[in-house]
Amino acid sequence: MKIYLSLPAMWNFGDEPSDGNGGPPVEDAGTIYIYSDDDDELDFISRTSVSELIDDFIDSNSSQLSGRIECPDAISIARSVQASLKEAIQKLEDAIKCDT
Repeated sequence: MKIYLSLPAMWNFGDEPSDGNGGPPVEDAGTIYIYSDDDDELDFISRTSVSELIDDFIDSNSSQLSGRIECPDAISIARSVQASLKEAIQKLEDAIKCDT
């Protein structure tokens, strides 16, 4: 089984905006739909968002007392994730062809 990820916000345009899956447009542009790809047919599995992934990481690695990431290993991983997200944002910025 292969897993396919989609950003349904890419369907939020035109005369009939949707989520690309027969539903209404998503409100959070960072929403991610997860599909299984069996025999060239995509089956919807679940949804999450970039924000939910980051919240989960923070919750899983934060001190219960301070609510902050304090473990040096977790801080290192958080900085790596941060750098990766910044690269993705820059890639998106570079791909935008028109000024707004």
